[in-house]
Amino acid sequence: MKFNKSELVTYQTKLNLDDDDGLLYGIVLRVKAFIEGVGQKIDKDGYKCDEYDILYMPYPDSRIILWFNLYQNNQGLLIIGIPTSIVRIVKPEEIQEAIEEALKEDIS
Repeated sequence: MKFNKSELVTYQTKLNLDDDDGLLYGIVLRVKAFIEGVGQKIDKDGYKCDEYDILYMPYPDSRIILWFNLYQNNQGLLIIGIPTSIVRIVKPEEIQEAIEEALKEDIS
């Protein structure tokens, strides 16, 4: 296996889900807000990000962690960290479908 040794630029934020929001709705809102918040900066720097991955992370609270890994070749990957505490309530397939629908929408 060969690793790409290019420099990595990471934008990261931790967001708490409010109890008032439905879990799926809250996750989708935060994903969209994060993309809108850093999207202009990423576009301005010439990066393109058309891939994402969902990680299920073993911490007990309801915070989600979102970050973009941006590489020197101007490509990037959006990573969405979902706690396993949420996965016990909402099926991973439902989370993935909701996020995919949100990412298909035109976020400006």
